[in-house]
Amino acid sequence: MGTLLFDEQPLVIQPSLAKLIGLNEAIFLQQVHYWLQKSTHNHDGRRWVYNTYQGWQEQFPFWSANTIRRIIEKLEQAGVLLCGNYNQSKIDKTKWYSIDYAKLEELTTVQSGQIDCKKSQSTAQNGQMDSPEWADGQPRMGRPIPEITTETTTEIKEEEEEARVDKPNPFVSYEENIGVISPVIAQDITHWLDGNFFDEPELIVIEAIKIAVRNGARKWNYANKTLIDWADRKLRTLRQVQAYTLEYEQQKGEGRNAKSRKLGGRTDPDVSRPSITGGKVGWIGKEDV
Repeated sequence: MGTLLFDEQPLVIQPSLAKLIGLNEAIFLQQVHYWLQKSTHNHDGRRWVYNTYQGWQEQFPFWSANTIRRIIEKLEQAGVLLCGNYNQSKIDKTKWYSIDYAKLEELTTVQSGQIDCKKSQSTAQNGQMDSPEWADGQPRMGRPIPEITTETTTEIKEEEEEARVDKPNPFVSYEENIGVISPVIAQDITHWLDGNFFDEPELIVIEAIKIAVRNGARKWNYANKTLIDWADRKLRTLRQVQAYTLEYEQQKGEGRNAKSRKLGGRTDPDVSRPSITGGKVGWIGKEDV
């Protein structure tokens, strides 16, 4: 048997759903629908499931985190995917997901109307796909997609992805500059990306990683404390972060020069290096870096 054929159940979606909202969006929405059938979390009269972008990527290993984020945003804008926050902890920004089946039915009805108009104009449209069937107030979206594992070899070719190869990726930046990402660190990075702390979260997280490397502190703890400081100072854009960092480093340099003059040109080897982390300008001992 060929290596591109499956003994296991492959991803299954309805072609009409893919035509309606897009192939990638249909795959993702089908998976959400699958998990909603198993969910016991009921809020505001709906079933909900929750997951991080990193968690979704484990289920869709052929997509990058940026691609998944873009798919979710498109489904939200279409109104068929609902997002909420029902976490017990206020600092937990993990997203919750549900499907607006009524909105999906509305889109299906509109699409069906367009198809009917085309059929009346040409008999060539007689082979057009029918709209998804409905039962119990929910669309029959095909067989549930089983949980996807990293062994799944399904390949999805995306034209959009090629145009976004250069998009900043904090996860890649961390691995290139610091090391392997643990699940805890991946969750922390996702927290900063999804938490609405910054207007340019990807760029700002990467900037914090760069500062950690530049200061000889190749640890996520250092970058994380830097991000906390910037968030506390309400710095929203990369330009604001860079301006603040430049001003701080200039003040730090002036302070060192003044102390050097006071010591007669000598430097004190026991003086700890200043840091902008920890929510305030303070001092970090050598053991912290």
